[in-house]
Amino acid sequence: MTERRTDSQTATMIPGTRPFASSRRGASSAAPRRKPPVRAGVQNGAASGPAEAEIIAIIAARCGAWSAPDLAKLLGCSVKHIYALAKSGRMPHLRIDGMIRFDPGATAAWLRERFIAA
Repeated sequence: MTERRTDSQTATMIPGTRPFASSRRGASSAAPRRKPPVRAGVQNGAASGPAEAEIIAIIAARCGAWSAPDLAKLLGCSVKHIYALAKSGRMPHLRIDGMIRFDPGATAAWLRERFIAA
């Protein structure tokens, strides 16, 4: 009957080799996963920059239609979230030859309905 050897014993027997590293999957000493970084200026999902009334005024004052990235940056959310709101019909939008744009007046009115006065 043969003896069962550990990786470190085998490595010492064969010159020029070293033991295998333990797998992270079953290791109890594996480092915990890091949390995603917190975006500066965003707390509890609400924009902490300009006040809600100022944001609505900025949106309403624009002469041309808003693009999703511009609107997402101003509102402090992701572009993906803006597109999801438009696709589901919860946010007023314009579809122009495959592009999605947001009318300043309609978007400002939509936001006025949803902002809760503090």
